[in-house]
Amino acid sequence: MTYKIAGIHDFEGPYISYYSLKEESGVYLVLDLRADGYHMIDAGESVNTRQAVGDHGQKKCWEENREGTLHYAAWYGDETGRLKMLKVVTDYYEIPCLARAGRK
Repeated sequence: MTYKIAGIHDFEGPYISYYSLKEESGVYLVLDLRADGYHMIDAGESVNTRQAVGDHGQKKCWEENREGTLHYAAWYGDETGRLKMLKVVTDYYEIPCLARAGRK
């Protein structure tokens, strides 16, 4: 299953559990499944996507901004790739819980 970002980039997922994310370098998305489809509420990059989501400091923001069920998706790549992909995501979408500094 894939989730298309910016109309052209495929992310793996969405998954109902962040445990379905790989413990690999990449970009992760936190999505809210509402009646009208998915809404992105957070995104970030990490050397370990699963751990980054599981240990995330923005979970309160996720809960405050969700209207449906949280889901997770990821794109996997090296540091250069993940930084470029995160820029694509953050330039294309308005993301309410995005903290622009200190993401690793």
